[in-house]
Amino acid sequence: PHPDRPRRDPTAHPRRPRGVCAVLLRAAALRRSGRCGQRPQMASTAAGTSKNAHGPLRDRAAERTEAEWETIYAARKARKEKHRARAAGVIDRRNPRCRRYWMVLSYEGGGFHGWQKQELADGPLRTVEGVLEERLRPVLAQRVKFWPAGRTDAGVSARGQVAQFDAVLPESTALTALTGAVNAALPPDVRCLSLALARKGSSTSACLWKRYVYRVEGEPAAVLAACRRVCQEARGSGEGGVGEDRAGGGEGGCGTVDVEAMRRAGALLEGRRDFASFQSKGGRSTTVRTLHRCDVRWCEGEGLAITLEGDGFLYNMARIVAGTLLQVGVGCRSASSVEQVLAAADRVAAGPTAPAAGLCLEHVEYERPWGGERGASRGEAAGQDDVVVDEAS
Repeated sequence: PHPDRPRRDPTAHPRRPRGVCAVLLRAAALRRSGRCGQRPQMASTAAGTSKNAHGPLRDRAAERTEAEWETIYAARKARKEKHRARAAGVIDRRNPRCRRYWMVLSYEGGGFHGWQKQELADGPLRTVEGVLEERLRPVLAQRVKFWPAGRTDAGVSARGQVAQFDAVLPESTALTALTGAVNAALPPDVRCLSLALARKGSSTSACLWKRYVYRVEGEPAAVLAACRRVCQEARGSGEGGVGEDRAGGGEGGCGTVDVEAMRRAGALLEGRRDFASFQSKGGRSTTVRTLHRCDVRWCEGEGLAITLEGDGFLYNMARIVAGTLLQVGVGCRSASSVEQVLAAADRVAAGPTAPAAGLCLEHVEYERPWGGERGASRGEAAGQDDVVVDEAS
């Protein structure tokens, strides 16, 4: 015993018997009371009905009609068939021939309800994940599951999305030919830019940084009208802190939207900060992120482009940052107000959530740490040469 701990007196509080001793003592007590062999009765409720759950179940089963039983049996049969179909062709990852593949995807978000599959009562919605699983199952002759670098929302496009899947393919499979077969099976709004054999243990979720670009395309007048429309919709819905529209050009602006003010506001967001004000909903363990770059550019003939590069993004963070900068561009808020938004850590303090149609996931980086990249051109299909591949492939 521990020297500082007093010894227990066994006569003061005798220990309760456990295990076999407790069972034997309980049986002896039942024999003495004359209840040995009797089934224990459940306590009754105040209304005098038994709490035994089998009684009400038997009553409901007796009251069901034959048509109700047929409906129940049909539902059970449908569930079994669904489970059987879901289990058919499932990949065994313990198979030594099972390899992991990475593919770089480009898709137009306007025709999809986001990346993740969504099942509704009247059927599944058209999503990127659902289209990939449905179209590529005949090509790969097996059912595969795709894990993306990031799940894009409904309407958000991608030009450098990276997704991984595990499959058992012959050793002689040529990745170039497989890429062509994949594109032949996919619809026109989804393209596989490249396909590579990933290193063992790699994961698409372990990226170093991502690049999002939000674009408002058109001539200066059309861009100004689009920015004003975002602010007016936010003012009508009460989303974000909005003020009066004072747009009309500014120093360094494009003649309509004050691009220089947007750049000053974006510079205040760069660095490792708490972006709690720039998320639509919680659920993350931390809201601290590193935004390496927040740049605003005006390109003649193309319009306004907001480039965001960071190690991670909260839910709708890129769109809320874009909406806040658009407010600065049309004069609904000052550039210095961004610091107050960060300090508030409240979604109400930030600007509106910009429409999803303007956002695009341009690039996902896995090898090179961020070093001030500035190659976010409009036609860049980034990510093709940045997939971690096996040298033997």
